[in-house]
Amino acid sequence: MRKVSFLFLLVFPFILFSWDASVHVYLSMNMKDIWEDYDPEFYDMLNTTPYSITDPTPFLVQKFYYIGTTLPDMFDWQENIRTAIEFLYTANTSILDAFRGLNITEITYVAVQNFMEFTGGARPVNQSIGKLREMVEYAKSQNWSPYKKALIYGCYAHLLEDIIAHIILQPITYGYGKTIDAPDVIDVSAMVGSSCPLLGIGEPFQELFSATNIPEESWNAMEDILFSGVKMEGSYYSYFRCPFHFYQISDILGRNYAGFQDSTWLPIHGFVEAANAVGYNISNLTHDRLRAYIHGWSLLLFILYGYNEEFVGGVVGHPEWTPENIIEYLENISFENVNLSSDSEFFSNFTSRTMDYLAKGFIVRAIALFISGADDFTSFDLLPWPEYFLSGDNLDKLKDVAQRLGDYDGVVELFTKAENIIDFYNEYGTVKRPNLRTTYSDQLTEAIKFKGY
Repeated sequence: MRKVSFLFLLVFPFILFSWDASVHVYLSMNMKDIWEDYDPEFYDMLNTTPYSITDPTPFLVQKFYYIGTTLPDMFDWQENIRTAIEFLYTANTSILDAFRGLNITEITYVAVQNFMEFTGGARPVNQSIGKLREMVEYAKSQNWSPYKKALIYGCYAHLLEDIIAHIILQPITYGYGKTIDAPDVIDVSAMVGSSCPLLGIGEPFQELFSATNIPEESWNAMEDILFSGVKMEGSYYSYFRCPFHFYQISDILGRNYAGFQDSTWLPIHGFVEAANAVGYNISNLTHDRLRAYIHGWSLLLFILYGYNEEFVGGVVGHPEWTPENIIEYLENISFENVNLSSDSEFFSNFTSRTMDYLAKGFIVRAIALFISGADDFTSFDLLPWPEYFLSGDNLDKLKDVAQRLGDYDGVVELFTKAENIIDFYNEYGTVKRPNLRTTYSDQLTEAIKFKGY
C-alpha cells in the first residue's frame, strides 16, 4: 500500500491566508521597487547578481529576504513543524542522509519544544503590519547591513502584499458589495475552527490557484535561491541546490562543513533584536528557536514546491497532474533524497503518524483519506487535481473513498458541505466562481501592477 498521506497533505496548503507562500516569493522577486526610495542600498543588493564567485553576500541577502516573505505563515505552522521535527529526530537516523537537512540536530529538537507565542496583546505576525513597520524603521535607523535587515524586510513585504490581496484583489475577484456565499460556509467555518467565515472558502482557493500560474522559469529562479548552498573552492565560490533545506556549505571535494541548523545567522539575530527593541511581545523568541522553526519550515516548503530531476514547482506548479502523477512525484523526491526503500517501515510510520497534524483545511483532510486508502488507482476517476473542485459531483468521487474508510473526524460531513458550497457557487455565482482555477489567471499580473503604490 502506498502510504504518502504526510506528503500529499502538504501539497494542498490551505493555510487560510491571502497568498500562498510561493506567491509571496514570486511577487517579492517582481516587486523589488518598493525598496528603491526607502532603502537604496538594500534595493541595489536585491538587484545584484546573486551568484558572485568572489562574494556570497548578495546570495545570502536575497535568500533571507525571500525566506522572510514566507515567515508570517511559518509562525502559524509551529505545531506542524514541531511534529515533523520530533518524528525525524526520534527516527532511525542511520537511514537518513545526514547532509540533506532531514537529520535533525539535538539543538533543533530542543529548540522546538517551546512555541514562539504572542503575549501581552501582541498580534500574530501576519496581523501586525504596524509592529513590522517599526522593526523595519529600527533596522534602518541602526544602519544595519542589507544582510542583517533581510529577514525583517522580507517579512514586511509579505504584509504589504497581503494588503493588495485583501483590500484590492479579493473584492475585485469576487465582486465587492455583491459577493454571495453558501449557508454551509458558516457551518464549515465552525467545524474547522475558523473565526472568519465570510469568504473563508474562497480565500484558500485564491491562494492555491494563484500559485499555479507561476511561470516555470520563475520556479527555477525561486528554488535556486531558496534551496541552495555554497561550495568553497579556495577563494572562490560556486552554488548548488540542496533538497529539503535552505542551506549547506561544502568544500571543493564536496565535504560538508555545516548546514542551516549548524550555522549562526545574522538576519535571524537581527529579527530577534528588532522585535525586542520595538516591544513586539513574542515569548520564547531566540536565535536558536527561530532558526529551528525556519529549518522545519524548509522541509515543508520543499515538499510543496520542490523539484526532482524532471520537474520544478512541485504539485502546485503542475495543475495538470492527477493524484497518481502526484504520488509518483512525491515518492521520487523522497527516495532520491532519503536512503530508504518504498516498503520501509520508517516511511510508512512517518507518513501516517503526521497525518493528523498537517491537515488544516476540510478539503485537505478528505483528499488525504483518498490517498491513504488507495492500494492502486484503478478504481478511481483520475482528474487533474484542480478539476475535483469544479463541481459537487467531482468532489463526490473522493467522498466515496472517505465513506469506505470511515468517518474520520467528521470528514464525510465536511465533504458533503463542501459539495454543497461548490454547487452553490456554480448555481449563483454571477461574478466569478471561487472554485475555478481560471478565476485566478490574472492574479499575479494584477498584483505586480501595484508595486509602486
